[in-house]
Amino acid sequence: MRKARTILYPQSILEPRTPDEMFREEAQAMTAAGHNPHLIDTEALTAGAARIRPPLEPGACVVYRGWMLTYGEYVNLAASVEKAGGYCFTSPEQYLATHHLPNWYAVSEMEKYRGFILVITHIFALNGYSHSQPAEQAAE
Repeated sequence: MRKARTILYPQSILEPRTPDEMFREEAQAMTAAGHNPHLIDTEALTAGAARIRPPLEPGACVVYRGWMLTYGEYVNLAASVEKAGGYCFTSPEQYLATHHLPNWYAVSEMEKYRGFILVITHIFALNGYSHSQPAEQAAE
């Protein structure tokens, strides 16, 4: 039998014992599918760890499904999960590397130039140039 995931949603500001309105229908579907939705006050994460309800099962693997958080807020979320006896499926370092656009810049710049170089190389090859011989030799 497959172990159910513990899904952590942001709680509603107006109704703290229910998921944020944007995620309410999804949380209901996850419950129907056999997963365990839990709630966290994401507004409190700016100041530190926040309460998770209902309590986590010991050793629960938690997947956060909610609004984007700053790195500091996600660190506090991970601390909240650990304090409650679980662990995050995505570590703070993985969250930072995959969810924050500034960390993609170096990769995207490299990919942009790599694509450009491949196009130029292809154009040169179509015109009889080879990367292993100078252009003057290929033109002869």
